[in-house]
Amino acid sequence: VISNFSVTPSPAYTNTPATFSWVVSDANGDILTCSLDVDDDGTNDYTINDCANSTSQAHTFLLVGDYTARLTVSDGITSSLQNTLNLTVLTPLSTEVSVNGPAVAGDRLLYTITVGNTSPMPIDGVGVSLTILAASISRSTENAEPDPSFLNYLGCSGDICDWDLGTLAAGESRTISVNALVDATLLNGAVIEFPVTFSAVGVSDIQINRTLEVYNAPSADFALSVSTDPVTPSETFT
Repeated sequence: VISNFSVTPSPAYTNTPATFSWVVSDANGDILTCSLDVDDDGTNDYTINDCANSTSQAHTFLLVGDYTARLTVSDGITSSLQNTLNLTVLTPLSTEVSVNGPAVAGDRLLYTITVGNTSPMPIDGVGVSLTILAASISRSTENAEPDPSFLNYLGCSGDICDWDLGTLAAGESRTISVNALVDATLLNGAVIEFPVTFSAVGVSDIQINRTLEVYNAPSADFALSVSTDPVTPSETFT
C-alpha cells in the first residue's frame, strides 16, 4: 500500500534540494523496494531498499518546468504498485525591470531593477549587470541608488554597470534605481533598450530586455514607482 507520496518544498526550486517522501507498507511484512523516477522519463533515478523504513529521497532539479514523478514499490514477489505526483520547478530568483516613460532626448529617465529570493534557502553571489544603450548614467550618487561606484559594488566599465549584491536571505529583495540621462541626439521614434542580466551562484543567468520609444514632445509627464517590490516585514521603502 502507498499511503502517501509527496514532495517539499512545493513548488520546488532549481539548484535547491527537493525532498520526496512516502509512506508504504506490506500486509505480509515483506521487505519493500522503491524506485523513484523524478521526471517520469522511464528511467529510475533512485532505488531505495527497505523503503518502508527509508521514507525519503532528496533530488536537485537543474531546470525549471513542470514535472511528473513516479514512485514504484515492489516486494519482489507480487506485482509492483505505482503512484505519481505533479510538481513545478521554479527559479529561486524573482526579477523585475520597469521603466517610467516617456523617454525625452536630453531628459532624465527613471527605471528600477528588483531581484528577490523566493526560495527557503539563502542565495549567494547575487549580481545585476545593466547594459546602457542610447542612454547614459553618471556614477554620482544622485543618478543611481545604490551608486555602482560605491565600495561593495563593481562599478561601471564602458556601457556596462555591475552591482554585486552578495547573499540574499530567504524572502529578501533588493532594488536598484537608475536615473539615466537620455542621449540628447536621439530623434523622435528612436527605441532605447535596457538589457539587464541577473546572476547568482547555482542559478542560470536570467536576462530581461525592456524597450522604450523616444517621444520628444509629451504634453504631460507623471511617474509613480516604489523603491522596493516586493517588500518584507519591517523593511523600509519609499
